[in-house]
Amino acid sequence: MDLGLKDAHVVVFGASRGMGRAAARQFAAEGAKVALIARNLKGLEKTAAQCRDAGSPEVLCQAADMSDTEQVAAAIHSIGSHWGAINVLVNNAANSIGTHGDFSKFEDEEIYVDAFNRIVLGYVRATRAAIPYLKAAEWGRIVNISSTSTSRATPLLHVFNMMKAAMNNLSRSLAKELAPDGISVNLISPGGVMVENGNWGEVMNRYYEEAGLDPTNPYHAVELSKKKFGSTESNFMDRYGSVDEYGAAIVFAGSRVNSFMTGTNINVDGGSDF
Repeated sequence: MDLGLKDAHVVVFGASRGMGRAAARQFAAEGAKVALIARNLKGLEKTAAQCRDAGSPEVLCQAADMSDTEQVAAAIHSIGSHWGAINVLVNNAANSIGTHGDFSKFEDEEIYVDAFNRIVLGYVRATRAAIPYLKAAEWGRIVNISSTSTSRATPLLHVFNMMKAAMNNLSRSLAKELAPDGISVNLISPGGVMVENGNWGEVMNRYYEEAGLDPTNPYHAVELSKKKFGSTESNFMDRYGSVDEYGAAIVFAGSRVNSFMTGTNINVDGGSDF
């Protein structure tokens, strides 16, 4: 299927690794011009090389932190003024650092303020800066990355879930507001994600080793969640999804062919009963 992305102008936040990198690479394979934004410039350069190898006619890199209004605005303005218009904005950069734990752990209310600034306002900043360039394009798409945990009673994640739930509501509101301009706004809500090469980080990889499990095995990821973290949930496929599987959903939501879907939250989670 031709997704109508040849020479489209695509901006991907959080493109230095994971789902953002996978999506950028797949947009590139469709012939899109891609602009990559993240704090980690070294990671962006690796993604950029992959995008060029995949066939992108142009790859731009901008270092910016979504918690900094001026950095986000400057990055988008640099990209938008270079291209003249933006077709696709993928908001994927807000991390969940510091948002995990029991409710009793979060006595310092600044944790909530910081999370709101990084996660919710990060998406607001990027969207606000990009809207003039999206309106200047013949067609526009905004794809916001959320989480299936917003609709589950997920322990230890209430801070993260609150922020993503707020962003879900923002996306629905923007979908209605921007529809007259031909700009769709959709959400992709991932379930469990396999990181690239099984490199979960020193702590998580140790947990896999202690449990006798393989961090590159998506079925073992589910098993570890049950053994180590007391999870009672799985999915119909009983495994985690790869970044490429999530990237494919992001690319479709951001494609020109996706012309009549907006305000939708797409669960990409291997199937669930909730």
